Amino acid sequence: MRKTIRLLVAVIAFTTFIPSGRAQLNYPPQSLLDRVTAQGIRAHMEFLADDLLEGRGTGTRGYMLAANYVRAQFEQMGLEPAGEAGTYFQGVHVRQLTPVPERDSLVIKRDNREEKLLFEKDYLMEGDPAHQDVSVEAPMVFVGYGVRAPEAHYDDYASIDAKGKIVVVLSNAPASFPSSDRAYYSDDVNKLRNAAAHGAVGAIGIWAGEATKNTPWEQIIHFFRQPIMRWIDQKGAPNDYVAEIRAGAFMNQKSAEVLFKGSAHSLDEALASLQAGKPLSFPLVGSVFMREAARFTELESPNIAGIVRGSDPRLKDEYVVFSAHVDHVGIGEPMNGDTIYNGAVDNASGTAALLEIARAFAASSERPKRSLLFLAVTGDQGHCCFGCGSLLAKSRSAGRGPAHGT
Repeated sequence: MRKTIRLLVAVIAFTTFIPSGRAQLNYPPQSLLDRVTAQGIRAHMEFLADDLLEGRGTGTRGYMLAANYVRAQFEQMGLEPAGEAGTYFQGVHVRQLTPVPERDSLVIKRDNREEKLLFEKDYLMEGDPAHQDVSVEAPMVFVGYGVRAPEAHYDDYASIDAKGKIVVVLSNAPASFPSSDRAYYSDDVNKLRNAAAHGAVGAIGIWAGEATKNTPWEQIIHFFRQPIMRWIDQKGAPNDYVAEIRAGAFMNQKSAEVLFKGSAHSLDEALASLQAGKPLSFPLVGSVFMREAARFTELESPNIAGIVRGSDPRLKDEYVVFSAHVDHVGIGEPMNGDTIYNGAVDNASGTAALLEIARAFAASSERPKRSLLFLAVTGDQGHCCFGCGSLLAKSRSAGRGPAHGT
């Protein structure tokens, strides 16, 4: 562990010691590296992941215990407060969405018949973050992965008219894309914005293909039962909100087959074509009615920020940011009888490393030329149900379970 820590600090921190306009790399002094210890990281983790903090759910009492612990550490180190009104805290307004399944609805309308699907068994909804009750009814079109990537000469919308339609979209992105590009284009918000730009009014994501082998539908249901959060800006708008998409849902592969009945291709044929690297988009027969309902809970959950001031008069107003999120998912469904999701890996470990790196710099006699901003943040737990591409990109399956070992 000690070697890993040293490498981390060397890779991240050397940039703060680079003289302006010069190319050589000046690594931090050995004395700074020696201050980052496995013992120090372990001590922070043991407190942050203790049952006392109840999983550090965003905006909860347990999170505030963790936030005050980080604040006290920053103050003890002598970091300058970088929050509001001379404090270490930066207020964040968070909205928690609680789905109301008894009011949710997803109905397929075709040939003068209606087929009503079942919440969780067939589909999931998280609620619209700006309105507690929304609905939409429109014809359907299948748009592959829902990706438009001009630099890769790829466009799922090239041969389809999505205006006024509900787009049906597969999770993830083309396997031929480089990994970083694939992660970017798999992101749910990017897909929603792309759908809106093509005139869509609703969206249904499908969890299908290779992704289901590692993360079955039962695990997706578990993810959706965790807290759903959006931060709210000063104008009252939720983050990453795409107003043009009036309602959305997420379906499993088996249930989604009903969407393709009577159309030019089945879901299996569409999957095979896309997996072979051949984009395929086409109209689906019939329309969909969706109603999404949720209850809102307004929360306050602060970031914690402190500064190690740089030594160079010309460069000290430039900042190198070190960041980790402090919150986890709090208390949830029992696993092996334990309801507290302690989040030792996600992200007590990152917060502990942030604190130890801050302590090393604060105690060093050699100050970096640029200022260092240490930012411990809240609100990591939000997710979007459209395509769950970002669910994989963020590796939400890692470190989310309860008990001290996760």
